[in-house]
Amino acid sequence: MTATGEAAPAFAAEEVVETFPALRALGLVRHGFIGRIPGLEVAIEREAALSRLAEVHRRLRGELGLGVMPFATAEQVHGDRVAVIGEPLGADCCAAGADGLVTNQPGVSLGICVADCCAIYLVDPVRRAIGLVHSGKTRTAQPISPRSTEPMRDTLGPALAPPSAWPIGEASGV
Repeated sequence: MTATGEAAPAFAAEEVVETFPALRALGLVRHGFIGRIPGLEVAIEREAALSRLAEVHRRLRGELGLGVMPFATAEQVHGDRVAVIGEPLGADCCAAGADGLVTNQPGVSLGICVADCCAIYLVDPVRRAIGLVHSGKTRTAQPISPRSTEPMRDTLGPALAPPSAWPIGEASGV
């Protein structure tokens, strides 16, 4: 059952979770992009849709081995603020006013929800840092990806190479 009392749709994780060879090859990050959930109605008020998705996403994080990690999300206000998680998290959190997250803390799971927007994964293998940025259509057309690496560099320290970014989602054409 979902938080709204509806029966959760039945599906296998491999039907809705996509992984990426480039990220897997780094051996640095466990990841999964959760696509549309068959049978889960989300064409409703935003908070109700997020509540429905939260139950399914929690289950899938568990299946990916991420369920025991603190889960950090961003409020996603269609802005350009990226929150830095520079200390270990003891519990789940949501970064108010942010559209992205970066961290060098092991054992933290990052999450971003997208509809017709992009999720941009940032990986810096030198600093062993990761980031996840929500990029709406306006920010995708602007250079948010390079700007998103600034908090990674400025807060977590210089690296030998710039972080790599992979845009994922409908707005990116992937």
